[in-house]
Amino acid sequence: MERQMVKVYTRKKWLEFQGQIYESHGYYVQQKAVGDGCMVYDVISFQSSSISKPRVLSHNQQMDYISCSCMKFEFVGIP
Repeated sequence: MERQMVKVYTRKKWLEFQGQIYESHGYYVQQKAVGDGCMVYDVISFQSSSISKPRVLSHNQQMDYISCSCMKFEFVGIP
């Protein structure tokens, strides 16, 4: 995936993407629900406190669309 993205992103965006890839290893993903072609996951940071809420990630398989409660997909521009 990194080889593909280095061809697509500018150097600045690539370094940001690479940092996100590194940070992604610090999360636990647990499937929460499945229904009507949509899968829902809880994403929990290993370093977060016990009172923090997990992020909710939704994957609509029919539309091939992913969204997250943090909204980084929509606002930061890193898929």
